[in-house]
Amino acid sequence: MLEKLKKNPVLIFSITLFVVAISFGLLQLNTNRKYDKKVVAVVTSTDSYYDKRNDVEKFRANCEYDVGGKTYRFSTDYSTRRYRTNDEIEIYINSDYPDRTNNHVLSKVGVFFLIFGFIFLLVSFKVKA
Repeated sequence: MLEKLKKNPVLIFSITLFVVAISFGLLQLNTNRKYDKKVVAVVTSTDSYYDKRNDVEKFRANCEYDVGGKTYRFSTDYSTRRYRTNDEIEIYINSDYPDRTNNHVLSKVGVFFLIFGFIFLLVSFKVKA
C-alpha cells in the first residue's frame, strides 16, 4: 500500500485535502456550540450587485435583532437569494457576546477543500491508469 502511495503523490494530496476538510467540519461543529441562542432578525434594507463573471444578480440583507433590549445589526453574505424589507431570518448568536452571529465560515472552507479533494482523487485515478 505504501508503495502505491509513493508512486501516486496526487493521491496523497487528495487524502490530505480530505483530512483538512474533515478538520474544518469538526472545528465548525465545535464553534456552533458557542452560538447557543436562536433569535429572529428583521431585514431592514437590502443591497445588490451584478456579478458579471457569473452573469447573475446577488443580494445581501442588512438586518437588526434585539437581545436584552439592545439592538444589534449584521449583514448576510451576498447570494442569489433575494430578501425583502421586513422578512424575518432566524440566526444563532453567542449568548455571551450577542453581537456575534454564526456565519459558518469554517464549514464553507471545509466544503472548498472537500470539493478539491474529490477533484484530485479523480485526477489520481487518471494518473494511475
